[in-house]
Amino acid sequence: MKNVIIMGANGFIGSHLSEKFLREEWNVYCLIQKGSKYELEGCNIIEFELDNLDELENKLPINADVFYNLAWVGVSTTYKNDFTIQAKNIAYSLQVLKLAEKLMCAKVIYPGSVSEYAYSEKPVNGQNLPCPADMYSACKTSVHFICDLYARQRNLNFLWVLIPSIYGPGREDNNIITYAINAFLSNNKPSFTKLEQMWDYLYIDDLISALYLVGIKGKPGKSYVSGSGVAHPLSKYIEIIRDIINPSLSMGIGELPYKTSKIDNSIVDITLLQEDTGYKPRYTFTEGITNTIEYFKKKRIEDNKDV
Repeated sequence: MKNVIIMGANGFIGSHLSEKFLREEWNVYCLIQKGSKYELEGCNIIEFELDNLDELENKLPINADVFYNLAWVGVSTTYKNDFTIQAKNIAYSLQVLKLAEKLMCAKVIYPGSVSEYAYSEKPVNGQNLPCPADMYSACKTSVHFICDLYARQRNLNFLWVLIPSIYGPGREDNNIITYAINAFLSNNKPSFTKLEQMWDYLYIDDLISALYLVGIKGKPGKSYVSGSGVAHPLSKYIEIIRDIINPSLSMGIGELPYKTSKIDNSIVDITLLQEDTGYKPRYTFTEGITNTIEYFKKKRIEDNKDV
């Protein structure tokens, strides 16, 4: 059996990725932050501390086929402009790469963010000039350059995968999709800016497909961009959510001012990913968001039972 190591396996992306590799009959090592709760039958669950990664050397296999580093401190919107928190990830990410090097992993994959190119005037293809949207994406950019340099100096097979906005059942953190769904399910009117930004939303299952394919087919040193390949104004996505839940509800678009004078966009070019791996997104936004809304509906029913 092939071996895959997934650091941050209990997160929204990591948990789905772990399940995918198990279905494909890989030997999966799920690394979770010490004190976290996570169960997945069939995988090897190992706790870690970012400040003490050396402890992992004797707990993981040598020559693993793929190592995914999905660990990041401060992913919540609340902390995305907190430089003190975000900057910690630069040193942590390099230490993780050094761990993968010691373990002689055949391929190391790190996730980037399309927000690293938020104000690019062209579709993001991974070769654009970085123009980050916040401290989170600025530190992502720093990690990319530093780890890519380290890998090139040591001839390591390091790949970077840019990820756009992700949605799907199970994602409940503070984001515009969750906010809109909860507001409309409560028959409340949400409040938004004009939502003129052009945006690419990717369903979680399609992201997992992209990450898996990069793991088995991605070429050394490449920077891949994942996405649906389709961009619409943010207002259109909110309208679709509203229409599925209750078309008679008001959307509140345009009630809030923009935070900056220049709006950011998320338009991606997934050509390279498709050419190298054969990746094809399967879900339209309407299909994916219908599944997501059903998840939130069921969760509300279950939560009410517990009251």
